[in-house]
Amino acid sequence: MILETFPADKRTLISCIVGVWWSLCVMILALVAYVMKHSEWRWLCAVCGFPGIVCVFEFWYIRESIRWLFAKGKIVEAERIVKRAAKLNGVDFESTWTKCLKSNESAMELHQLGEQSKQLIDRTATNPEDEAKVHPKETALGLWTMMKYSTTRNITLVVMFAWLITSVTYFGLYLTSSSLSGDRHLNYFLTASMELPSSFVQYKLFMLFGRKKTIIILIASSAVTLLAVAVLKSIGDSDAINTSTVVLSLLGMVGISGAFGGLWLYTPEIYPTTLRNAGMGIASATARIGSVISPYTRML
Repeated sequence: MILETFPADKRTLISCIVGVWWSLCVMILALVAYVMKHSEWRWLCAVCGFPGIVCVFEFWYIRESIRWLFAKGKIVEAERIVKRAAKLNGVDFESTWTKCLKSNESAMELHQLGEQSKQLIDRTATNPEDEAKVHPKETALGLWTMMKYSTTRNITLVVMFAWLITSVTYFGLYLTSSSLSGDRHLNYFLTASMELPSSFVQYKLFMLFGRKKTIIILIASSAVTLLAVAVLKSIGDSDAINTSTVVLSLLGMVGISGAFGGLWLYTPEIYPTTLRNAGMGIASATARIGSVISPYTRML
């Protein structure tokens, strides 16, 4: 929803800014854990959960995505939100509303057609018989629809695999940071701090190579550095090797963190508006599976 709130040409920058903010919050978590290291873990969980109370008030403050409202045909509600935004920013409503209508023409057409599934079929059907099999009232798009057609099925399977391996690696690095040589709080802090340069690298690579190539480059670079860690660990346990494994692990976090942020940006863009929620839901659920698996990486 954050990305839909901003224009398409600003989404890359906003995504990277969110990544920086995330990194700062995780770094603060490391500091809080260090301060509370003599307290029970339950108190640490309570302190981490307390700020979440603020999210309750977001229900009244944050408005719905304009593009989603257009796709659902809720033009009146979209107009009310734009009018309020124009008033708060001191700009002319009529000109702003006209620009909003032009930028969301595709979403409006999708609703006016009343055949959301047809939009999907036009991209995925391989022969006219496929279209004939679809009931004209079939508008409920979800996992079943995504898996029914080969194109969206292949996209979804690749997305699920990418989110799974990225999640396992990302959370695995955080969970195994305490097993590295040195203070575990410092290692966790340094691991989190690597997401700051990762956001910068991610932004620059997005500008140079686009979404897909950037994600591939970042995942591959993380894989190479982490394989090097495994090789060094098998060689010995000297101070030089321990230092090298810490450095390489941090570099691996730069790559996998950038890939994770890239997936959050790229995944919604490869699905049409009507499938975006389902696509992101499947991707996020797959990532949660990866986070469940990641603690067991310490056993490898």
